[in-house]
Amino acid sequence: MRSAIWSRISNLEPKAVILVLITITLFCASVLIGPVLGWTKIAVDVAVGAIGIAAVGCILIIFQSVRKSRFF
Repeated sequence: MRSAIWSRISNLEPKAVILVLITITLFCASVLIGPVLGWTKIAVDVAVGAIGIAAVGCILIIFQSVRKSRFF
């Protein structure tokens, strides 16, 4: 099971995977560190933007996996 998941991940577009990982990191950092520093408004804006960017990255990954699976 684990190797099947890893093979699907390794076949994805690296740019989309990197985009999702960066935005997840950005979201976590803004939610955890922003309020501590007193940047609540900025942290919320960054978190919402990160969710939007991650959603676009996930859509790209889904479209790519669907496109690749049609040829098999």
